[in-house]
Amino acid sequence: EAGKMEIHPQAVRLPDFLQGVAEICSVKAEQKGLIFAYQSQTELPYKVEIDDKRLRQILLNLLSNAIKFTEQGEVTLHASAENVANAEQTLSKLSFQVMDTGVGMTPEQLQKIFAPFEQVGTNTKKQEGTGLGLAISQNFVKMMGGEITATSELGRGTTFAFEIEVPVVESYPKNESQRKRQVVGIEGDSRRILIVDDAWENRSFLVNLLIPLGFEVFEATDGQDAVDKANQYLPHLIVTDLVMPVLDGFAAIRQLRQTPQLANTAILASSASAFARDRDRSQACGADEFIAKPII
Repeated sequence: EAGKMEIHPQAVRLPDFLQGVAEICSVKAEQKGLIFAYQSQTELPYKVEIDDKRLRQILLNLLSNAIKFTEQGEVTLHASAENVANAEQTLSKLSFQVMDTGVGMTPEQLQKIFAPFEQVGTNTKKQEGTGLGLAISQNFVKMMGGEITATSELGRGTTFAFEIEVPVVESYPKNESQRKRQVVGIEGDSRRILIVDDAWENRSFLVNLLIPLGFEVFEATDGQDAVDKANQYLPHLIVTDLVMPVLDGFAAIRQLRQTPQLANTAILASSASAFARDRDRSQACGADEFIAKPII
């Protein structure tokens, strides 16, 4: 209110910055038994000019609130980028979304949440904070040229979103080749691939990508279905999600490795929870490699 808040931009490696924020919040989410997912586009600029301390404060506040008001389900941080036409300098519009499956809010509560000292939820939850976090975060975002918006449905969750335009310092790491090659097909005999995911849209994307290249593709909807289909079709490669009903990906990989005819089958684990411990755990179960979602 005194107008003393200031923004101090500096060059920041954006992918590393966001991964750090996600790592912090994933621990809090797991302590409550929640699924935490960090999803980002591969096209995120490598280095941008931004006040990383303020942006971290904004994202941590939104994510901490999402975790606090979610008792079961999932909290997701999504980041994307879009080039902005500008003759003077290279700009990128960064878009952030924090989504949860928590208690949600009524339209009346939504109108008040950015006001200082306003809080929603039970009395116990209200005692856990001051009610200033969202108001301060909104001020910071406005100082960066954006605005936080919120959509919610009572009992079904809330989504906070904001966009800011930032100067791009470096689009790619200097040692990274920017040459792009296009895969047009496979040589030799066709290969069988089993896609395992409880989300049909994830399976559909890979199926539509691989079949035109000449692969023979099969689908499974959970870990147990994957074990059954793998024994039936004996695929050369299995691409499996990790968080699934009936039997999760970790348990499915262990079962597959215990089957003699599948012991040497290549297994690629894939998950939206792209942290080192997920990669290490999947490889400890028997996966050959790990790749973060979204696969694009």
